[in-house]
Amino acid sequence: MHYNKYTNKIKITIAFLLCKCYNPFEVKSKSNQTITVIILSMKQEAVAMKLGFFTANFTEKPLEDVAKLVSKYGYEALEIPAYEGNGQLETKEVIKGNNAQQIRKMVSSYGLSIAALSNHADSFLIMGPKGKDTDFIFKGTAEEKIKHGTESLIRTAQAANALEVPVVVGYP
Repeated sequence: MHYNKYTNKIKITIAFLLCKCYNPFEVKSKSNQTITVIILSMKQEAVAMKLGFFTANFTEKPLEDVAKLVSKYGYEALEIPAYEGNGQLETKEVIKGNNAQQIRKMVSSYGLSIAALSNHADSFLIMGPKGKDTDFIFKGTAEEKIKHGTESLIRTAQAANALEVPVVVGYP
């Protein structure tokens, strides 16, 4: 997304795979801003889409059990939760020694790759809300919650780097 301060327009470029090239078109947002959308085409050989599975659907199971299970159903990639205490991946452990290499090896042994690490819960604390309604994520003052969420998201990025994962998903 690019904002042009001279034309007061937001330009969003979206690249779809395996599609034809279309001319730009404009749409109006709810706040009456003009949004220009350009759809670009790419070569068919560039990237193949993979079917992914968010392993947090089975946080009661170890990551390897989930990888084994979903590989049987044709899934090719995993999005793995990285918020603290999720039961499948602890970022503090991933960035130690050769743990990341062992996780990558285990995941690939089931014919899978890791598409993203997800830190929905902890990163939610960065922007709020920060009252008692988020104590189930982390108990503390607003400042302590922001610090916890920020540090957790940074560790998630470090773990993604160690795992050679290109995407970290946060919220909001």
